[in-house]
Amino acid sequence: MHGDEPGGPIRWRIHIPVEPDRVYPAIDGSAGRASFWAESAPEEDGAVVFTFVDGSTHRAEIVGRVPPKVWAVYYIGGVARFELAPDGRGGTDLRNHDPSRTWMQGYPDQ
Repeated sequence: MHGDEPGGPIRWRIHIPVEPDRVYPAIDGSAGRASFWAESAPEEDGAVVFTFVDGSTHRAEIVGRVPPKVWAVYYIGGVARFELAPDGRGGTDLRNHDPSRTWMQGYPDQ
C-alpha cells in the first residue's frame, strides 16, 4: 500500500459485493479455506493444517478470531490477518475497474 516501508507488511484491499457475515465462513471454515488457499485446511486444536497441491503441509496457529470481522493466523513466518467491513456501496468485480479504489489505496489491479 502507498507509504508502506520496504520489508513491512503487505496489505491488500479487496471489495467483495456481499456482507462480512457471508464472507467470514470462507475464511474461518475448512471448506472455505480449501476453496481459495490450499487443497485442504482443517482446523485442529486452535491451528489450521494447510495441505498444498504438492503434498507439503503447514500448521498455522490461529491468533485472532472475532466473527464476522477479524480472522488471523500465524502463517509461514508472519501473521495473515483478514479484516472484514461493510462499505454500503454495492459491488465491483475483483479486477477492480473502480477509479475510487486505487492501487495507491492498497486495492489490487490484476
